[in-house]
Amino acid sequence: MTPTRGEGGSIFRRPWVRNSLAVLTLMVLLLFCGWIYLDAVRVSNLQKMDEYRQLLGADTTAELWAKSIEERDPALFQLHGLNSISDLSLIHDQINDDQSSISLSDDQLRELLTLVRQSPVAKAPEHVDLALANPLPSMLEIRLLIEACCRSGDDTRNMAIADKLDSDQERWLIGVELAESLVSGGLMIHEMIRTALLMLLLERGTELLGTLDLASLDRADSALARIELPWQGMARALQIETMWQFEGDFMEYWGATWYLSLDFQCFLDRQIPISLDPTDPALQKKYIEDLPFYTYITKIFVPNIANCMDSVRSVDVQLRALRSAFAATAARIRGVEWQPPDGVELIETSDGSPPRIHITGAPVETDIYLPR
Repeated sequence: MTPTRGEGGSIFRRPWVRNSLAVLTLMVLLLFCGWIYLDAVRVSNLQKMDEYRQLLGADTTAELWAKSIEERDPALFQLHGLNSISDLSLIHDQINDDQSSISLSDDQLRELLTLVRQSPVAKAPEHVDLALANPLPSMLEIRLLIEACCRSGDDTRNMAIADKLDSDQERWLIGVELAESLVSGGLMIHEMIRTALLMLLLERGTELLGTLDLASLDRADSALARIELPWQGMARALQIETMWQFEGDFMEYWGATWYLSLDFQCFLDRQIPISLDPTDPALQKKYIEDLPFYTYITKIFVPNIANCMDSVRSVDVQLRALRSAFAATAARIRGVEWQPPDGVELIETSDGSPPRIHITGAPVETDIYLPR
């Protein structure tokens, strides 16, 4: 028997069949167009990555890290590896007894500074793994060292008042060099630790401002001039961690796949600009905006650096203000007029209070009063 075909004699003349075929065809076309669009986004992402590598002048994370060390300004403190203090029994013995603080004499600090200066210069790791971002045990030792440098020499031995001032100045200068030599030039967690150490050192430097003679003021100004600005260190760390996202297994499932291309595009559009200029308020505002619903992986790998950048900006201001205070005080002792650099103001008052250093655009609370 011949199957019934209906009045038209063809199954394709039935309305529901035609409608189903039309919907199916439309869905296939939409899927095909969607695939073409997502693949175009994937290709665009790869181009952005290539442009980023060319802009930074490195093809891999390890190469970028090594390049940042090689091209470091020679006027800054030289970077040294942490191995110089890893076997220092003097520190380890005290840490084992009490992990809250250590007490080092002036002679011990001088010996430690000599040891660090003679140690090999820092090198970039051959393979960068963000597991390195975990604070190393040596970071605890460095923090305790800097705290010991910021304490008065009277904490370690009895001294005459005149010798005490010289000791305090020297201890502080040693702390500045140790912090910059052992902590700078790493990942974001290392820069955050360095920022916290700089806060401590700048607070101590402000306390010493009124006790320094002309030679000490010049040495203090020279030491602060050799500190890398915190925002520069943070930018470098962001660039290293951004480059790391372009490598390894993540690229196979994230950057190189078309169905995750929108997710990766969102990551690149946020991470690349902020890594080039982490101090730009407009970029920071965009950086902390809520992510789209489809950015599952970006939510994991894009850190929230808003609070971190607040600290970086604060330390930048403190660093400029304290260095200007040293220079202005030295000029007053010499009896010459001090000309504030761009962005720095010397505010004189008529109420008898001492003049103060103000950084343009910074809160008044960050001003530093010059000694009378």
